[in-house]
Amino acid sequence: MTQGRVHTDGSLIDRFPAAQTDAPLSDQQQQLLLEEQQLDEQIAIARREATLRRKRSELELLNRQNQLAPELSLPGPTVHPSREPLLQSPPGTAATSSAAVALPQLETAVLGGATWKTPTLTHPTYNGSSATSLRNFLFDCKANFRLIGNVQSSDRVTYAVSCLRGPPKNAWVKHITERENDPTFDPAQVTWEELVEFLRSQLSDPETRALSAATQLDSLHQRNDETVTEFVDRYTTITADLPYQIEDSQRIIGLLPKFRREIRLAITCQSTLPVTYQQLVSTARRIEDSQRVEGTSAYRSRPRYQ
Repeated sequence: MTQGRVHTDGSLIDRFPAAQTDAPLSDQQQQLLLEEQQLDEQIAIARREATLRRKRSELELLNRQNQLAPELSLPGPTVHPSREPLLQSPPGTAATSSAAVALPQLETAVLGGATWKTPTLTHPTYNGSSATSLRNFLFDCKANFRLIGNVQSSDRVTYAVSCLRGPPKNAWVKHITERENDPTFDPAQVTWEELVEFLRSQLSDPETRALSAATQLDSLHQRNDETVTEFVDRYTTITADLPYQIEDSQRIIGLLPKFRREIRLAITCQSTLPVTYQQLVSTARRIEDSQRVEGTSAYRSRPRYQ
């Protein structure tokens, strides 16, 4: 049966209802829609490229890590019967100990020339125990970089991270994992300075380290059972935890009043006072030796228990 609308007089207006069609898009709307589609495609391509770059960087870092720390690669290194094994760490070494690994042999370019072996390279470890252990760890890492030679910043980071243990390692892995959520992040761009500052901040913030060191220095004095060398080492250990560099003049002012009374008076009574920190330490050692010979030193050695 044909359906349609009718006038009040009964005449048929139309046989079929009007079709419901969307209004045509304007030229501007069509252009915006096309641009949006193109941007979506470009974003998808950029994300894929960023993922590939990150994976390439990760692979490169792993390869470099295996070259710098061969004892960490799996499976273990193949040992030729006629050569000494590269891995020399004793069995059952604890996680916080160091592993000794011989560097690759360096051969001369002349055929049949002499073969020179580099010194054994010892890998340090760091578990976040103290600022002193961190300072020693960084010092040992830099020494290894000098032995290896021409080590790039990204390789330094990879090497040092492979030597971390416990809380510092866990904190760094968490830090890097969170940053990997950013598609533009490249692990190879992490600098050595960034890693050092991160490890220092894990101990405590700069303000807390400064306050703690200042408190220890305030109560620090040379004991009667302590030589100048032992006392200076204790003083240096505390000042090394300060988050800022101390000038030579400040170190002299800070150290001089801390010596035992007889040493301090002998230094201040001299016609010429030390002008550098090293001169002050050397002068204090000479005075201590002289006073011990004359029998005027207050130094008393610690008793030894069998």
